[in-house]
Amino acid sequence: MVNKSSKKHIYQGRIREIEENIIEFLVKIGKHRYLTPKFSMIFGYLLIHQFLSQSELSDLTGYSIATISNTLRIMTNLRLANKRLRPNSHEFEYYLFSENLNLSNSNLTPQSSKFKLDAVQEAFDFFSQKKLELQNSNLNDKKGYLLLIQRIEELLNFLIVWKSILEHQRTLLIEFMNKANKN
Repeated sequence: MVNKSSKKHIYQGRIREIEENIIEFLVKIGKHRYLTPKFSMIFGYLLIHQFLSQSELSDLTGYSIATISNTLRIMTNLRLANKRLRPNSHEFEYYLFSENLNLSNSNLTPQSSKFKLDAVQEAFDFFSQKKLELQNSNLNDKKGYLLLIQRIEELLNFLIVWKSILEHQRTLLIEFMNKANKN
């Protein structure tokens, strides 16, 4: 799935393998949200690396520049991503609009809330395991180790907040439905 022959990459060896595991996980989750693997993979690399050019995304994913360009155009039109001129360069880099990522769903039922909570817990467990693998890998002196740990910790913190929001949402929904049933 992920092109292992990237010309240059910040992560090497076992850290690169863990990054690939994360991308595969995000592609798997994306399929459940009816997203294409290309979209999920590009989204995942932007999530991990924060800023990437089209050529860097092409190297990481193995997709053509045209595919990368079309996907990034869709992401920018949906206001999921934006681009800026890379400092001291004539190249654009892309990044995610984290404040505009609408991760909620309009289908509000206790069952859908439970499904969302389960998915968040699965993601939390997955990223916790990857963080533990990294910490136990003796790779802390390798290039990219600290950045990947930091990004995983940010994802874990996000998932903790997201889980508490979903739990609160589910509680309010159940209370509302109980009151509606009594009337």
